[in-house]
Amino acid sequence: MRRLSLQARISLLILAPLVLATIVITVAQTASGRLGFVYFTVHHLQATDHYPVVRTILAERVTERSGLQPGDVLLRAGARSLQGKGPIRFYAAILQTAPEDRPVQIEFERDGVRMRTRLDVSSMNASTPYKGIAVGVAFFAVGTLILLRAPLDRKSLPLYILFNSYALNQMWFPGGPTVLTYAWIGVFHLSGAIIMPMFVVTALLWVDRGLPRWILVLPWLLAIDGVCRIDSLHEVWWPAEPSLIIFLVLDIVGIALALGIGIANYRFKMDALERRKFRWIAYGLAVGLIPALAISSVVAIQPELIWIRPLVQISVLAIPLGFFMAIVRYDFMDIDRLIGATASVGLIGFTLLAGMLVLIPGVAEYVGRTTGVDPSTAQTFLSIASAAFIVPAHRVLHPTIERFFFRERHALQNEIDALLQEIAACSGPGLLTRIVGEQLDALLHPDVCAIYAPSGNILTPVFNRGRAVPPALKGDGSLVRVMTERRSAIGARELRTDLGFGPADRAVVDALGAEVLLPVMLGRTLQYLICLGTKRSGDIYTGTDLALLGRVADTIATDLLRFDDAEIIRQGREMQESLRRYVPGAIADRLGAGESLESGERDVSVLFVDIQGYTSLSQGLEPSEIFSTVSRYTETVSSIVRSHGGSIVEFNGDGMMAVFGAPTELPFKEKSAVEAGQEIVVNVGELEPAAPVEGTQKLSCRVGIATGQAFVGNIQAVDRYIWSAIGNTTNLAARLEALTRTVDASIVIDATTYEAAGNVALNFAKKEAVPIRGRSEPQDLYLLPLTA
Repeated sequence: MRRLSLQARISLLILAPLVLATIVITVAQTASGRLGFVYFTVHHLQATDHYPVVRTILAERVTERSGLQPGDVLLRAGARSLQGKGPIRFYAAILQTAPEDRPVQIEFERDGVRMRTRLDVSSMNASTPYKGIAVGVAFFAVGTLILLRAPLDRKSLPLYILFNSYALNQMWFPGGPTVLTYAWIGVFHLSGAIIMPMFVVTALLWVDRGLPRWILVLPWLLAIDGVCRIDSLHEVWWPAEPSLIIFLVLDIVGIALALGIGIANYRFKMDALERRKFRWIAYGLAVGLIPALAISSVVAIQPELIWIRPLVQISVLAIPLGFFMAIVRYDFMDIDRLIGATASVGLIGFTLLAGMLVLIPGVAEYVGRTTGVDPSTAQTFLSIASAAFIVPAHRVLHPTIERFFFRERHALQNEIDALLQEIAACSGPGLLTRIVGEQLDALLHPDVCAIYAPSGNILTPVFNRGRAVPPALKGDGSLVRVMTERRSAIGARELRTDLGFGPADRAVVDALGAEVLLPVMLGRTLQYLICLGTKRSGDIYTGTDLALLGRVADTIATDLLRFDDAEIIRQGREMQESLRRYVPGAIADRLGAGESLESGERDVSVLFVDIQGYTSLSQGLEPSEIFSTVSRYTETVSSIVRSHGGSIVEFNGDGMMAVFGAPTELPFKEKSAVEAGQEIVVNVGELEPAAPVEGTQKLSCRVGIATGQAFVGNIQAVDRYIWSAIGNTTNLAARLEALTRTVDASIVIDATTYEAAGNVALNFAKKEAVPIRGRSEPQDLYLLPLTA
């Protein structure tokens, strides 16, 4: 079980046993036949010697079957006197009597005349408790799974409370012992009062960006509908009619608020990934509600089809499943294609059903009169003929829906088709890899787009966008072996599993932030390996994306048959020459002393730093001035890192990467890294551009630090070995540095670094459950604000 917050543990310990207990009680009550409901309300004069008086009849069949009318004074229920009993106690007394005397014998007084009648309290729909049990179990199970699978997501706890409250509200167990009736009244109305406020709170928390905490209190004003619920059934304080109206109005207001907040967030605040999650919720709501509404419309036209309604009402289970997919498994399948296909089939199916019920009977009757064919036979034939149009209609309607609602994805398909045509027109493998790399980078916008090609016994990058030096891969290594065996694209979810990669290859995949590995096979030989990092939009690579990339790989493989091996090797080497890099001098002392640099997994602290606003700054300077500015910046950062025991291992324009704890062990690496980071922020902030102009501010920088396991040592890169640290920790540090722009901080560090840094990190503020691009779950981070 993943780590749960204190609030989550308390909610789990309270709600889980309560929901399970109510489920068991409801099953037992249903099986025993003691369930009941009183379809009218009463009031009394508060004096203990007075009797309850019928106030509001909630169902006409009460008057039809029992003869009770508003104003009747109720004296006895079976052998029990009703003297002094208010609305709730009267309700419990009636249901307590029911198992002993069914229907319940009621003695009442009207206009001074005592009368007797029988009151049936078990006339509710027999399927109601079973449907409530099924729906309640589903909501409870999904809410619990969401909390346990994604405990750090800020939406998980509100959804858990919301789903469990709804589950409790579906349980139906009044009847028999009075304690059960009292318990049901309390559970039913209290859970009902929680549902709508939690629904709105969940909508508010879906995108938490600078939301004032007091805003989360306002939805609880809707909890007043709990009081209205009680009075609409029992009239404890107010009459039933106005209470029911207020209750319905508050529910409509709550639903409208939640939907309005959701739509506003979708349009103005959500990134691509958040929108994809929201579409899962919209899909669940649509599948859960639209069929029930549609069938209700059909039943209104053809009342004899009332038997269909219970079968469709179970579709409400799609609602919690939609939320579960949005929180936990949003990458399970392409939700856009699912929405398009469902909408197409749903529209065709509903149109066909409506036609069968409304148009076809009339047409069949006409055919029968004019041809002498039995109308029922004609109706069957016409229904079958109509059903034959489902598949052709779906083939036309489905693409139309996708073009209208998912224009970006439709445009991507068109762009991929154009790329395939460009590949077929390439005159050589060098041009082919360049066009493929540039087009994939432009279409998908990944953080990293690297294309590897064989060079001797290694695979080296012949195209690269987004990273200074992608590490080379061993030609006989585990990654190449796995990709050769798979022969198809591997997506992000699979890459997080154990695919059989060795530590070095796993470190390369983590360092690149790879979300997709796409092999290009020429026969049984791996000719190219395309590596794509996280999309800069934050979205995922869907199954549709992987299928399109598979088409690209197949087209490349087919096109390579036009070139001979010598040409492929020659142009590959020419591309590699353009990607040479020099070995940084941070490891020179160790090499000069003749000491070896062992490769392997080490526990290190990794620091990333870059100049804030470097692009806009460089636009106002000459190339020589940019070089001078960056040189003074790198000299400042390098000296600080070295003074704290770290090693600069990578330069990339204005960005630098430093490692603490390797190649030489550093006992307090986390403390040293944080101290270095703070000193870098201060000292860089005192530097000015080489040729400052009016209005130019001093330099400023942002820092990200993460601690954990990384693969450190000599890494093959193009044509030489370099010393570096790669892997998940390095990737996280780079993400944290990039995150400083969205959280308005000069330094962002992970929880591991903060806990080990001690006093030097006391001025960092905690920010809980921060989403990190490329990570499946949010993490607790610690920030040094810009003003600190």
